[in-house]
Amino acid sequence: MHGIGECQSRNNAFGGMIDFNSSGAEMMKRKNMWLFLVATVLAPVVWFAGVVMELAGLGAGVAYASGGFAKAPPDCTAVIAADDPKPTEKKPMYFTLTNPSKDIVVVSDRDEKFVEFFRRQRVLVAGLSEKEFEATMKAEKTSEEEQGVIYASYNEEGRTSGYGALVKLAPVAKPVAEAIAALIPKDNFGRTLVMVPDPKEKDVWHIVGLTTRTPVGFFSRKDKECTDDFAANELLFKEKK
Repeated sequence: MHGIGECQSRNNAFGGMIDFNSSGAEMMKRKNMWLFLVATVLAPVVWFAGVVMELAGLGAGVAYASGGFAKAPPDCTAVIAADDPKPTEKKPMYFTLTNPSKDIVVVSDRDEKFVEFFRRQRVLVAGLSEKEFEATMKAEKTSEEEQGVIYASYNEEGRTSGYGALVKLAPVAKPVAEAIAALIPKDNFGRTLVMVPDPKEKDVWHIVGLTTRTPVGFFSRKDKECTDDFAANELLFKEKK
């Protein structure tokens, strides 16, 4: 048997002391007192929680009545990316340049003065037979073999007058063909072509213009012809230093 002193008191669930020698009525009284204290403490908490929930419900009702809750802005990034048009490839621009005497025409890729077209780049003026000229105008690809042009004159010092040159001719661009059509001689004589070198392919030249003048020593002439305000030797290439 346990001793009386050992069983006088033990800890209860609330940290208090229970006297095992007390009567049942007294124990019930103490139990009711503890329940009362708990209810007294918890009642305000429960009431406050009810008020908060009621206010939240009221707020939701007001928001719904006024058009619903504010929504986060949609992510339009994907839509915009899908709707953006693909960047269009920039088409080359062509400008037809003519000397004052109207007997030389060239087509440039920039809007510039006639004389500047020659001075900013290397240019070759040479003759081609009518038959070869017609074949070149119809060609759809660059000639694989070099062909001869006569009386080659380059707008470079020391090369302004020559007997001939071997070149590969690229297909003639449509704007060029249209621009030079009016200057093409109606006879069976040769054609005097104005050409510029391809920026990438060696020995490939592009026909960019035509003249009714003879190609013989073209860029070596010192006199101003017809109504021109410049001499041909003033069209020499001026390389930037």
